[in-house]
Amino acid sequence: MHVRGITAVALLVSALASACGGDSESKSPVASDDERGNVGPANPASEYCGALGYKVDASGACVFPDGASCEQWAFYRAQCGNGRSYCASKGGTIATRTEDRNGGTYIYALCTLNGKTCSEDSFFRTGKCE
Repeated sequence: MHVRGITAVALLVSALASACGGDSESKSPVASDDERGNVGPANPASEYCGALGYKVDASGACVFPDGASCEQWAFYRAQCGNGRSYCASKGGTIATRTEDRNGGTYIYALCTLNGKTCSEDSFFRTGKCE
């Protein structure tokens, strides 16, 4: 009887090991964005840089094809790299606007195109400067 008990336990352990072990190929799960800590909307400055075909490096700089770069938020706010902006690519001129609002400072880019002035972010997202 004692041999039967040991045999039953051995079979159970073997069955569990087979069920849990899987095949020999690695099936490590791929991390989703949330598992990497990226929660919520994308960084608009990084999104802007990338959508224009430029790269964002590890330091947060937007790197242009010729190797020149601007800090991504400075580029997004038209504080540098203005000739590489979405507005400039459409024939407009871009400038930085600074306003005091509700006790804080708001810095953003404005595009002037065909006599109309609009937010660079809005123009970039909609393709319309109205």
